[in-house]
Amino acid sequence: MSSFRRAAVLLTACVVSLACDRPASTIATTETVVARAEWTVEVEQDPAVLELPDGTVVIAAQSRAQLTVLRPDGTDSTTVGRAAGAAGEFRLPVSLIPLSNTHFGVVDAGLRRVTVFDTQMAVRQLHPVPLDHDVETAVMLSNTRWLSEHRAGRVGDSVPLVESATDSIPARALSMLFSPATVFIDRGETGFNMAVEYLGRDVWGVTGDGDVWIARVRDNGITWIRGNGVAEQLPPLNFEQINTVDGDLRRWRGLPAPSSFSDFARPIAKRKAAFQHVVATETGELWYWLNQRDGFASELYRCRTRNNAWGNSMRLPYGSKLLRIGTRAAYAYQLSAAGEPRLAAYPVPACEGM
Repeated sequence: MSSFRRAAVLLTACVVSLACDRPASTIATTETVVARAEWTVEVEQDPAVLELPDGTVVIAAQSRAQLTVLRPDGTDSTTVGRAAGAAGEFRLPVSLIPLSNTHFGVVDAGLRRVTVFDTQMAVRQLHPVPLDHDVETAVMLSNTRWLSEHRAGRVGDSVPLVESATDSIPARALSMLFSPATVFIDRGETGFNMAVEYLGRDVWGVTGDGDVWIARVRDNGITWIRGNGVAEQLPPLNFEQINTVDGDLRRWRGLPAPSSFSDFARPIAKRKAAFQHVVATETGELWYWLNQRDGFASELYRCRTRNNAWGNSMRLPYGSKLLRIGTRAAYAYQLSAAGEPRLAAYPVPACEGM
């Protein structure tokens, strides 16, 4: 049994006597175990990570037009690709998509396409992202099924989550996502739009079997949309309402704020809404970054099982953001003590609902 799984058992014993319907962010705040990284590697900012079936780790970053490939233990780094437009080359890789046990996709926002690689890192196919889909959120589940947000179709404070088979058939709205518009920040002669930090918005994703989950912030509930189109709304979860404080200005989407952004008043909601960050396993367990007060020394995540029961919790070092949970490791983006971005691999946490 790994050290993290032993810690998870101890944690379960600590919290099992608490009422499961208490606010999530108060249930596990007495837990003190912090997961210990198995390895770390330096990365660029805004990385995406994917674990292949043999344990190989692939990393993409928007600031680099190439992929980084690691052995399961984080060693023997190699790179694939360069900045250009031919097959196997990139402009702005934004995400990595598992397609099967033998293939994965790289979503390139700059070239507006998905490059399909096999596990030997050879290019197999190039797929342009259908026009009805926003490339930044595009997910290609198969050659005939695409999902994404469609921000051009915004209606008030909602955007449609759309699904389509081919570019010749208009995408249909699978659901509407609550997603408040950004606000304009006046910076003298210039200005730009920014999201309101800690403001609630719906979060969604897809599991390995093609089921879509949507964490709905307005009712704290989870909607599951099966591959056959049948929707299921699960009972709401309890999240403690925590007011934002001055210290939250020093955070930037779950990580310590870069110095260039920490010296002016960014738009911040008065209260921290639920579902700030959710990571799903391939089998449909959802790990939530819980609403935390300023001053916590670590990042607290808690699991919700597929049948909507609370499971174990895990703490990561302060400034960590969970990116993906594979079969061999859980991967988190974080900043080192010197402020350098890195990817850290942790033992896979057990959900084990109560």
